[in-house]
Amino acid sequence: QGRVLLIDNELHGETLAHRIPLVAAEMGITEGEYAQHLDVLSLRGNLMHLEELASVLKQRERGYYSLIIIDAWYRMIPVGVSENDNAGMTQLYNLIDQHAAATDSGWCLVHHASKGSQTDKSVTDVGAGAGSQSRAADAHIVLREHADENHAVLDAAVRSFPPLESVTLRWEFPLWYPTDVSPRRLADAQQRKQKAR
Repeated sequence: QGRVLLIDNELHGETLAHRIPLVAAEMGITEGEYAQHLDVLSLRGNLMHLEELASVLKQRERGYYSLIIIDAWYRMIPVGVSENDNAGMTQLYNLIDQHAAATDSGWCLVHHASKGSQTDKSVTDVGAGAGSQSRAADAHIVLREHADENHAVLDAAVRSFPPLESVTLRWEFPLWYPTDVSPRRLADAQQRKQKAR
């Protein structure tokens, strides 16, 4: 267990203040168990790119955080850099490595998928943008639509650990729950269109 910094640049602070206790309560975690281990920085309406983040991180001593989460990654990309630019994204991942070393913490980037069906893509190709991202990350964890309603398949690709088996999850607000439904039944393009109607 360690201290976590959640940097959220999509949700308003009020939304996070509602969502985090709701999820924790559903998981059986009391506020006293997590409040002293979680810092939340809401940047909605006051965006900061990855290079500017260094000034925030320097306010804490090295090792203060065990994990830093950025949600969402695309909103941390500096102006003028395209997520489709291999060279630009490689430089940003180098900067993340520098931040991780300076803070002595793990980093988790929440990223969006590319448009269209993800069924036939490898795990490392699900994320939108330049292919250099698939090689830069040490682990990819993705959720893809399952053929069954309110279900998704969690898949992962890891660099330095044994392969992980696919898991089917069932959505029951506000959490995903593991099920014994076969993870091999990913939603195809036709099912995705029907769900969208």
